[in-house]
Amino acid sequence: MSISLSPLPGRMRPALKTVAEEIERVKRMGFHEAEVRRAKRSILAEYEEQYIERDQRPSESIAEEYVSLFLDGVPAPGIEEQARVAATLLPRISMEEVMQVAKEYDFSRNVVVKIATPPLSAWNPLYTCWSIMQSAWHLTLPRPRMDLPDSKEVADLLKSVEQQHLEPWPEDEDDVDTRLRRKFEEVAERRLPPGGGAAPSLAQVVRVVDSPGVPQPKRGTALEVKPAVAGEAYPMGEEVVLQNGMRIFLKSTDLFDAEVIVRARRWGGLSEHISAGGMLGGSALSCEAQTCSMVAMMLGICGLSMESLQECLDGRRVQPSPPGMDAYTTGLDCSASPTDLEVLLTLMHLLFLCPVEAQAKSSSRLSLVKLGLLAWRLGENRDPQAQFGRRVQKCITQDHPYTRLPSLWSILRLNFSKAGEIFNESVRNPRDWTFVLVGKLPAKDVLLPMLETYLGSIPNRSEGPNAYALGSSDVQREIAVRQAVKPLEIKFPPKIVREEVHLKMVDPKGSTLVVFPLQLSAVTQAGSVESAEAELREIFRLRLLVRMLETRLIEVLRFKRGQVYSVSVADDLSHAPPHLGCRRSGTVSIGFECDPAEADELIEATTTELSRLRSGEAAFTAENASAALEQERREFEEMFHKNDWWAGTILDMYFSRCHAVTGDIGASVALWWRIRADVAGTFDSTQASATLREVLPEGATSAVVTMRPKGKVPQGGAEDQGDEEGEEGGGG
Repeated sequence: MSISLSPLPGRMRPALKTVAEEIERVKRMGFHEAEVRRAKRSILAEYEEQYIERDQRPSESIAEEYVSLFLDGVPAPGIEEQARVAATLLPRISMEEVMQVAKEYDFSRNVVVKIATPPLSAWNPLYTCWSIMQSAWHLTLPRPRMDLPDSKEVADLLKSVEQQHLEPWPEDEDDVDTRLRRKFEEVAERRLPPGGGAAPSLAQVVRVVDSPGVPQPKRGTALEVKPAVAGEAYPMGEEVVLQNGMRIFLKSTDLFDAEVIVRARRWGGLSEHISAGGMLGGSALSCEAQTCSMVAMMLGICGLSMESLQECLDGRRVQPSPPGMDAYTTGLDCSASPTDLEVLLTLMHLLFLCPVEAQAKSSSRLSLVKLGLLAWRLGENRDPQAQFGRRVQKCITQDHPYTRLPSLWSILRLNFSKAGEIFNESVRNPRDWTFVLVGKLPAKDVLLPMLETYLGSIPNRSEGPNAYALGSSDVQREIAVRQAVKPLEIKFPPKIVREEVHLKMVDPKGSTLVVFPLQLSAVTQAGSVESAEAELREIFRLRLLVRMLETRLIEVLRFKRGQVYSVSVADDLSHAPPHLGCRRSGTVSIGFECDPAEADELIEATTTELSRLRSGEAAFTAENASAALEQERREFEEMFHKNDWWAGTILDMYFSRCHAVTGDIGASVALWWRIRADVAGTFDSTQASATLREVLPEGATSAVVTMRPKGKVPQGGAEDQGDEEGEEGGGG
C-alpha cells in the first residue's frame, strides 16, 4: 500500500501525523459497516462495467494482459471469470477481515517515507515567504535550509501514534443511499409544476432531427462516406425543448453498452469578468471568476458537501463535474451508466436548484478552501512546463489579462461570496443551456418523463425570452445571444519576438515554441450559407496543412537530424470572438523538445524548412498529401465510433457559426459533414502549398520562446538532487 499527499509549506509534520493517526484508527477500531458496504459496491460496479463492455474492450488492453502473463506470470483469466470471482467473494468479506489486513501495516518495520520539498531560498520566493508565514502562525522558526523532518523525527512521529488516544470515526448521520432522494424532495417547493401550466406536454415538443448524408454509427461496422441521396431520411437524433426553455439533443447508439455521455454548454465565460482595476490602472481578470468552479466544488455543490456527495456516489457509475468557464462559454462534462442515468439527472437538478452559499460555511472550512487554492497556485509555480506555458502566452498575447493566473495575494483576499455568486449565475437560468446526451439511452417512454421531472422542472430565476423556441425559422435570437458575448480582443505582437526562459529543473531539457499569427480570409456572414461553407472549407484545409507540416518537420528534425525528442504543430482559434462578420484570428505553433544547447540550431532549421516549402524548393508531394489524408481517415473513423466524439461534435455545432446561419442542428451537422468530405476528397499537394503560403507568408511576424535550464545541473541527474529538490526520510 502506498499513500501520497501534498501538504502546504510548513505543514509536512502535521500531514504525516494525520496519515499515521488514520491508519492507527483503522487498526484499532476498523471501519463502519456502511463504509465497507460502499467499498464493496464500488468494486463490484467496476467489475460490472467491465463485464457489460467485455466485447468492446480495446485490443491494446487485452495485449497488455497477455504480456504480463508471459513475462511476469500474472494470471489473465478474463473479465468474465474475474467478475464471477468478485461477485462470489466480495459479499463474504467482513469488516473484521478488513481490520485484520490493516493490522499488517506496522510502523516499526517495513515502511519507507519519501519526502521532497523545495529549499527555502531566494530562488523560491513564494514558497519561502509562505513557509515563513506558516512558521509565524504556529509560533515556530523556519528552518534555514529546508522544511523537512529528518529520518529519526519521521520514525518517532509515526511510532508516537501507537500510544495516542484516538476517538472512533463518527458514523453516518443519515442513510447515505437515500440522501440524494431526500435532497431532491427538500427542493420540491422550488420546482415548476409538471407542464408549467399552459405549456404543451413534453411528447408534443420532441422533434426528429434529420441530417442528410450523415451516417449512423454502428458497432462493428466500418464508416462509409457517401453523398446524400435526395428524398432519403437520415435521422441523426431527437431535439427536445423543455417547458423552461432548456434545449436537449438525444442520440441513442449501441457503441458501448454501459455508457451515456452528457455534455452541456451556455454562452458566457471568463471574458465577461475582465474589468479595469488591475495593477498600474490596467485590466484584470477576476480571481473569483478564475477559481469559482474549484471554490464551489470545495464548498459543496448540489446542496451537499464534497464528502457527502462522494459518499452518495460510491458504488454508482456516475462521473459528474461542476460547470467550468473558458473564454466565451461555460460547460460541463459528465457521464453515467444507463442504470445510473437517473442519479446523474438528479445531480443536475440539484446543481441548478441548490446555489453555493459561502456565508453558511464555517471559517475553518473557508480557510481549508483557501489553503487548497494556495497549494494549487504554488504547484503551478513549481512546474517548469507550466511556467514555460505562461511565458509563451504572455509573449504572444502581449500579457493579456485573460492569460494570467491569479496571484497569491488575490487568493489570500478571495471573496468567497463573489465567487459563489459567479458560479450560481452560470446555473441561474436553464433556458441558457444546451444539453447533449449520447449513448445507450433508455427507451423514449422512460427517458422523456425523466427529463421532464429532473430538467424540465428547473425554474428560470430571472426574466428573459426563451432563446431556443423549438421549430422557429428565425435565427435572430441565436445571433443575438452570440453577439452579446464580450470579445477578448487579443492581439499578436506586431514585431518579431525572441524570448528565453531560464528555469531551475532537475533534468536538463530544452523546449522551444515557434508561434505565428493566423487570420482566416473567409468569414461567416449572417444569412449566408455560402460564407459559412467557405469558412469551414478554410478551417478543414488548415487542419490538413497542420498535419502535413508536422509530418515534414518530424522527418527533418527527428529522422534526418536526430536532434529532437518530439515535434508538434497545432493551430488555435479558441480566442477568436464568436461574432458573425468577424474574421477568425489565432495562432499556428511549432513545438519541439531537444538538448538546450541545440535549440538555436533547430530553430534555424525549422525556419529554413518553412522557407523551402514556400518557395517550392522542397514542396509537398502527392505522397505527402495522400499519407496525411489516409492518417486523417483512420483517425476520423476511430473517433466516429466513440460516444464522446459525437457528444462533443454535436455540442460544438450548436455553438458554431454555421448554426447561427442555418438555425437547425441537422442542417449544421450535414453542412459540416459535406464540406469535410469534399475537402478530404479534393485536397492535394498543390492546395497544401497554397494554404501554407496563405497561412505562413514569407516575412510573417513570429514569436520564438525557448526554455533552458537555469544554473549548473549536477552530473548525477535526478537521483542526486537532494540539495536541489528535497531529501528523503526513512522510518522503520
